[in-house]
Amino acid sequence: MALKLTVKSPNGEVIKDAIHRVEDACIYSNKAVRFLLRSYENVDSTDSFECHTMSVEYDENNGSLENQAYLYVKSLSNFFGAKDC
Repeated sequence: MALKLTVKSPNGEVIKDAIHRVEDACIYSNKAVRFLLRSYENVDSTDSFECHTMSVEYDENNGSLENQAYLYVKSLSNFFGAKDC
């Protein structure tokens, strides 16, 4: 799973249909899902142009850790309109 969204890279370049992936999701202190959100130029890229460590409250009844992370990312205003891919 991944999200597709056009964004501006840290150096100011607009990257059309950039791919954003949740990676290394884990439960942190039994209260949060901690994960990396990496952004890539396209689906075949192996090097990310941006990476953020994020966390969201863990909900044992809300599916996999990755699913919880993606739901959180999609709720952020700067990911409005992101498409699943």
